[in-house]
Amino acid sequence: MESKKEMMQRFIWAKTLMATSQSPHDRVLWILTENGGKMERSQLRSKVAMRYSQLNPILDELVKDGRIRISGEIITLVNTA
Repeated sequence: MESKKEMMQRFIWAKTLMATSQSPHDRVLWILTENGGKMERSQLRSKVAMRYSQLNPILDELVKDGRIRISGEIITLVNTA
């Protein structure tokens, strides 16, 4: 029988695998959603596993599309419902 730690690692791996099949834009939005809709840029960069040079253009496009807001180092998901 799997330990709780092994089950959690498998769950995280499955979510990561699922996320890698998403577009970078969708992955950023998904990670923000899964983390309460708000996080620091450095934390988001770490979770999406991208360099700032890759992440910043995506964030700029999401701001232009009205999907997120950036205030200083805080990225906030905009409720579009």
